[in-house]
Amino acid sequence: MKATQTGNRFIPVKWVVFFPNPYKTIIGVLMMTFMIVGEAAPQFQCEPSPDASCDDQIRFDLIKRHGDVIQTKSIWQGRFNLQSVPLYIVHWDGKMADKGFLINAPKGIKGSRKLPPEVSHGNRILRYDGKLDAAGKIPNQLFEMPFNIDKTPYFLILYKDWDKSDIYAIPTDEWLRILLHESFHMYQFKWVYPAYGEQDDANYPFTQDIIALSLLELKIVSTGFKTLDKKVHRDLLKMYTAVRSKKIAIEPGGKALVKKMDNVQEYLEGSAKYFEVKVFEQSHPQFPQEHFAFEIDDALNVGFQSRDEAKDFFTFGMWYFTGAIVLRMMNSLEIPFVLEMEKGATPYDISKSHFNLSPEDSKQWLDKAKRQFKFSDLVKQAARYINLN
Repeated sequence: MKATQTGNRFIPVKWVVFFPNPYKTIIGVLMMTFMIVGEAAPQFQCEPSPDASCDDQIRFDLIKRHGDVIQTKSIWQGRFNLQSVPLYIVHWDGKMADKGFLINAPKGIKGSRKLPPEVSHGNRILRYDGKLDAAGKIPNQLFEMPFNIDKTPYFLILYKDWDKSDIYAIPTDEWLRILLHESFHMYQFKWVYPAYGEQDDANYPFTQDIIALSLLELKIVSTGFKTLDKKVHRDLLKMYTAVRSKKIAIEPGGKALVKKMDNVQEYLEGSAKYFEVKVFEQSHPQFPQEHFAFEIDDALNVGFQSRDEAKDFFTFGMWYFTGAIVLRMMNSLEIPFVLEMEKGATPYDISKSHFNLSPEDSKQWLDKAKRQFKFSDLVKQAARYINLN
């Protein structure tokens, strides 16, 4: 079924922020993932008003500037425009919500008031406190979509004043990345959803053979991220296609969960991660180039402390990275994917169709990947992961 805010896996577990359970209170921020160095927003003039503090206005400015980048750089071919997403950003002190702002409201709302230009920083903003009680009680205490106000679906996101000593507070730039990523999911609601999509963590084949191929996929995309060489990207995409095809073919149990989960979450979360990172690369010259490296490095080199931790990564978390980097390589090769994905094709579907590998070619590329990335070592590594307590 098509995902909603209460039944989906759009909530990015610990790959954006750390939830012990997606529907419980956030207990901290996983700072090692995709971190921006310091508060990257440039200085701007701020006049505090009764309606909006300077901390509020920093967020208004970030939303406007990054929305402009999305438009001027035609990210996602200009088909997604942040200025078209109705946003409800709500200040929350950890216990209760105390002020809210509607951005891009399609119509006036009773009980709201328009912020002046010097406070709204180029956005269309209404101060609106009429839904604070409901906003402060959302299950994950960070965001919800759709959040209905006067019959209009909004993307709701909470925030706290930035205080590095407060483990519940998220740095402003990291908060913006969550907003970009999750608001892109609002856009995805308009797409044709793959008919076979399903998220079934409990029954995903967490076997040595499957996890070894997952590690091989991570080796492939990790290599692809580190180079701009188009020939290398072409070869790596053929390897990715061959490995995923093998992974689908050998899945035990007949549930086809590799197809239903790997492919569809790369379509959902991989594309949202691709979009989010692309926006930041265009708008933040200091954005660290290793922004995909931390979690991939953990899986390939550092390892996991428990079976649950490993399973959580291999049954959901890794597809943010595989999907996003596969799309980056497609983009470098000018392989069309935007319209295809909006019509329901997954990154794997597009790569498979583009290269159209014969069974013999697919076997050759699989064997080449296994040789290049020392597959025998990955098989041993997979055995360690599935045998964790």
